[in-house]
Amino acid sequence: MKVLDVMNKKVVTIKKDITVLDAMKVMRERNVGFLIIEEGERPLGIITDRDLVLILSKEISMNTQIHKVMKKYVITIDEENEASIASDMMGYMQVRRLVVVDKENKIKGVISLSDLASTSQTEELALEALIEISYNYPTNTDDVDKFLQ
Repeated sequence: MKVLDVMNKKVVTIKKDITVLDAMKVMRERNVGFLIIEEGERPLGIITDRDLVLILSKEISMNTQIHKVMKKYVITIDEENEASIASDMMGYMQVRRLVVVDKENKIKGVISLSDLASTSQTEELALEALIEISYNYPTNTDDVDKFLQ
């Protein structure tokens, strides 16, 4: 089964110049805990509800532009890859979701552990990824290319 068969195509994106406060409002209005910061339909960064809590605990101004506090390293997967590759990447990188892109690196969706768990054909992959994520392995995001070879 391919990533495009399992992914969620309803993605919430924001522009890099909106404020932390506006990003929080988007999360509340759209009932999501994850936003992709995009530029020209391509992923520039991500921010989660957990990231925003950490930002607020550091007393960073709510008027700070989101690009100054977003995670700049976006872990992506091609929509044509097998879902098993997404599961392996999640486990190895210790993340619960990946941004799905096409060959031109344009955002097409998101695949999460819950997406993998939602179908009987991939629910075992979700369990395997969750077990990997639960272990406290050190993660080096520079190893992504090595992992995919």
